[in-house]
Amino acid sequence: MGAISNSDRPAHLTAVRDDGPEGRASAPAHARSAGERHARRSRLAGLRAVPGYVWWVTALYVTVLVGYSIVVPTYRAPDEPLHVDLSHLFSEELTYPAWDERDTGPDVQRSLSIVRFGDQAAHLEAGDAPPKSERPAFEDLASPPMPTGINQLPQHPPLYYVTTGLAMWAAEAVVGDPIGDFVLETWLYRAMSIAFVAVLPLAVWRVCELLGAARTVTVTAMLVPLAIPQLMHIGASANNDNLVLAFMWLSTPVVLRIARGALGTRTAVLAGVLTGLGLLTKLYASVLPIWVLGALLLAVRRARRANLGAAVRFAVVYGVVALVTGGWWWIRNIVLYGELTPSRFSELVPPTDRPRDLWAFLDAWAYSTTRRFWGDFGWYDTHISGVVVAVATAVCLLALAVGCARPDRVTGTPRSFRLLLVAPLLALIVGQFSLALRGYINTGRMAGLQGRYWFGAVAGLAVVVALGLANLVGRRQRWLPLGALAAVAGMQLAAMSTIFGFYWGEPGSALADRVRAVVAWAALPGELLGVGAVLGVVAVAGGLWSVVGSARLPRDPAPPRLDDVRAA
Repeated sequence: MGAISNSDRPAHLTAVRDDGPEGRASAPAHARSAGERHARRSRLAGLRAVPGYVWWVTALYVTVLVGYSIVVPTYRAPDEPLHVDLSHLFSEELTYPAWDERDTGPDVQRSLSIVRFGDQAAHLEAGDAPPKSERPAFEDLASPPMPTGINQLPQHPPLYYVTTGLAMWAAEAVVGDPIGDFVLETWLYRAMSIAFVAVLPLAVWRVCELLGAARTVTVTAMLVPLAIPQLMHIGASANNDNLVLAFMWLSTPVVLRIARGALGTRTAVLAGVLTGLGLLTKLYASVLPIWVLGALLLAVRRARRANLGAAVRFAVVYGVVALVTGGWWWIRNIVLYGELTPSRFSELVPPTDRPRDLWAFLDAWAYSTTRRFWGDFGWYDTHISGVVVAVATAVCLLALAVGCARPDRVTGTPRSFRLLLVAPLLALIVGQFSLALRGYINTGRMAGLQGRYWFGAVAGLAVVVALGLANLVGRRQRWLPLGALAAVAGMQLAAMSTIFGFYWGEPGSALADRVRAVVAWAALPGELLGVGAVLGVVAVAGGLWSVVGSARLPRDPAPPRLDDVRAA
């Protein structure tokens, strides 16, 4: 075997330099100028320095996501018609309604019957699909006015709808308005979500690089999220979750750098921008300030309070930037409406008089939330089997326990860093549980039992799971990527068989008939789907070759503990 290239070399074997208080800020002016020029060149070279295998795994992600965007029928994702309604509204009027001002547009309402939304789009057949050339655009369905239901989603901040609506507005300015039929427009919103979600493997790679993980661990960590079919399903749908997830995943390596002592202004601004944009997208980005605070406390403790002043300055800059970028939205709600999260949910789902049963709630929360984390597709139309959910959950819990509790004999990461990476998962679980419990007590309805609300922690979670597995298998860790790939294949096979069996073709139909139904109902022409399938095969082959190549590399020497690596 050849030597490991620089791109495969663990970060602990190269110099580590963060913009901490002992570094750039204390250097002479001419040195700072040279350092800044070097930093700019380094950032430009950073993208080129991303190893090829990372891009191949990213291509594998995009291929799987695009596949989900095609095999899941139009609108069969949580609240997808309502998300499309708001994105389309902004593309047409460049306005975003107040929390209590929007009913679903008549165009979206009329389009529901065309895709057989009322009967869950179950068992669609090719012969029943409206011809692609005859499918109406939203504009064709807008008149005359008609009564519609509540669209409660303006209770969320506007960034997702502004981003996707502006993109559609720009596209229509170029190719003409309307851009196509409503199925195609909905798929384009899905494609934008895919672009947001595609940052995940890059974020995971960057975290592993900061920790000095070997390529086998890094590839395993990048593959872990691919074994969560629900993440692929939501990531390939029109849903505001996908934009806030991107900001949370991109924050993961930044938080780790903060914990290592990178307390310069540039890092504070970057962290503040990511937090602010997350807060301008969805409420559960509120875990980010808590996470950053935890990283700051860890940095101060590791430096034995030597950088306490720098940490305070960092916190001030971070807080101001986060507030100006997006935190203002929540203050605005309090000023205008007297509450943080005004909502029409009680109009949509009125309270019941049924007695509240705490044990029944706990049982439903544990079961439903976990299943919806792994694979509960559509509007809970169909789901992977309970056995698959139980096995996947058990493996992850075991890997997390090892990754958090035992010394890391593979990469040498301190336990505090691994706990920091897992911390947002705990925060999201507590937040989701408390909101669901409060809703149950107030209304008697078990709403908000959403495992997808935990996805913001996946970047750090995947790394700790990979570290835990690597420590479990010890010297056999070189085979971990192949094991992870097998898990991905098994989980996706279970998911796709479930999706095809419920949505496509009559029960007992041949696979060829189901594929023909998918093509007939899809947003894109069959010829374009064929070209995409060929490109997908290339991407999958490249991803598989990269994973197999990871197992063929010689095992890296045991690294020093990251505690011994000074972040300058």
